[in-house]
Amino acid sequence: MTKEEIKNNIRKSIQRSQHLDKIKKVSLFRSYLSDMAREDSDVDLLVEFDRGISLFDLADMQRVIENDVKKKVDLLTPNSLSKYFRDEVINQAELIYER
Repeated sequence: MTKEEIKNNIRKSIQRSQHLDKIKKVSLFRSYLSDMAREDSDVDLLVEFDRGISLFDLADMQRVIENDVKKKVDLLTPNSLSKYFRDEVINQAELIYER
């Protein structure tokens, strides 16, 4: 699956998500951003929420996106990133959805 196909499938997942009202931004980073992805690469997404979301909601959102892109997905929030590389990830991430 190409980077554009991944991005389009993620957008569709987000639009159908029961958590859509909480999602502020979704950005792609790491291997799919840099075109270094292999067939077995996971999809790394940086997700920002307008308001709190439970771990169960986050896991549900991850499951739905994984089903749509047919790949393992890692959902991370800015606060869950290590302070040692948080700014780099945020600055390099490619925005694919914003409300």
